[in-house]
Amino acid sequence: MKSKIRFFTILIICFFIVSCSGTALSSPTDVPRSTETPKPTKTREPIPTSTSLPTLIPTALKDPTTQLMEMQTLLEKSMREPDLVDLQYGTFQDEPLLLDIYLPQQGAYPFPVVIAFHGGGWDLWNKRMLEPWYYQFLDQGYALASIEYTLSDKAKWPEQGKQVNAGVRWLRANAGEFGLDPDKFVVVGGSAGGHLAGIVGTTSDLVEFNSTVYGNNNISSRVSGVITYYAPFDLTKEASDPLSKAAKLLGCSSEICPGLAKSASVTNFVTADDPPFYILHGTGDTVVSSHHAEQMQETLLSSNVDVTLVILDGYAHGDERFGDPDNMEGIFAFVKRVFSE
Repeated sequence: MKSKIRFFTILIICFFIVSCSGTALSSPTDVPRSTETPKPTKTREPIPTSTSLPTLIPTALKDPTTQLMEMQTLLEKSMREPDLVDLQYGTFQDEPLLLDIYLPQQGAYPFPVVIAFHGGGWDLWNKRMLEPWYYQFLDQGYALASIEYTLSDKAKWPEQGKQVNAGVRWLRANAGEFGLDPDKFVVVGGSAGGHLAGIVGTTSDLVEFNSTVYGNNNISSRVSGVITYYAPFDLTKEASDPLSKAAKLLGCSSEICPGLAKSASVTNFVTADDPPFYILHGTGDTVVSSHHAEQMQETLLSSNVDVTLVILDGYAHGDERFGDPDNMEGIFAFVKRVFSE
């Protein structure tokens, strides 16, 4: 009997202990909180999101087709009506060779002239499609002339080189009629137009680029300075691909006709008496490599020709930022200097 009572007594005590324990575990809020200030604990820094991570991979460059399409859109929306339209400076295969003139609203008369050649890979566009920042020359009191040339689907090199020199000679011969200063000519061009500006700057004294066919052969095509944007200067490299625009200009690749490619390369004609050059190019250009600009600078320096090279980080082919005030300030200073020499 006593053993049974002892068993039930122990059972009741165990039940009581278990019940109290369960209540304490299920009700933590009943446990008194410490009034002491908790010690600081180390926490893991949040993982940065993708927007806060440093850029380790450079932004992808736009492909050549995209850069050219964007450039064409920029030129088309920026076109202006010239003051003097379709002035004929020559004829090629019964087709007139024309130029336009834009006159400034201010400045000293007769007006110094900036002569432009349009780009387009020698097979596209026309004299109305100029880089929009060229019109800023008008605000500086300079006239702006745009000379057209026969595209490569109708004529092969060196016809374009002969024509741009002829256009400069015609402008000089007729400068008085249009209020232009024949002693102050600077040429400018972008891409293929920059190549042709370089050709004028280096071949004005060469008979092969001053054909009697276009007339005014008693007049010089020499200019005071040359400004180029993203231009190919060495066509022995550009024309190595038989499908390239440079090969189309020549009518063959540089591997098949290396002599002709050399005769189309501005780097081939540099001499110590050439006018000063101002060369601009962008590292983001996927159409024409900025190595052309660097090579041209080296070639000019080796002949002791005055040259300024501006390489702009990330600028694409035809990048409208070329016309920003900081970039144009250097251009205006260059033109002012060469016109005063």
